[in-house]
Amino acid sequence: MPREINLINYLPQSVKEYREMQYIVNTENPEFQLGVDTAEKIKNASFILYVDKDYISRFERMLSITPSDDDIIESRRARILTRWNDSIPYTMKTLEDKLKLICEDGNFTVTKDFANYKINIEIELPLVGQVEELERILLRIIPANMVVTVQNKLIRDVDNCMYQGTPIVSSKRYTIEQEEVE
Repeated sequence: MPREINLINYLPQSVKEYREMQYIVNTENPEFQLGVDTAEKIKNASFILYVDKDYISRFERMLSITPSDDDIIESRRARILTRWNDSIPYTMKTLEDKLKLICEDGNFTVTKDFANYKINIEIELPLVGQVEELERILLRIIPANMVVTVQNKLIRDVDNCMYQGTPIVSSKRYTIEQEEVE
């Protein structure tokens, strides 16, 4: 909610004290609040960084993006931003700018060996779908005679303990025989 609507503040002081006016204003407050909230959602739907899950499919349809079932809103936004900012000409600087766009923290290194037609990229892409988007960009930007090696390094801090156990099995065998005594 961008702001709280209370219509009583807009009434003249001489009318605020009447109970009937307070009841009328209190019944109209939710309708005005709904209008303000809807206007805020529509305004945010115009900007990729602020679009919510209700309106993000509009951008995906415009850019011919099909989201997968396990995509979260952040990965969908990242994919949309990547395609939205797709431009020509494709230079090494353009590739590095695109990598900065995909990898927000700048956690990547690009090693170029143009004499042997090789490019090595080490990058950290934690969100679902970012690797596929990187593949799409590389197929479009990198010339066909270049060899591209990409390593996605995911570093995870795990604070869990691992326990290992070995079972001990012991068994005893009892044989019960029946003896006949005469």
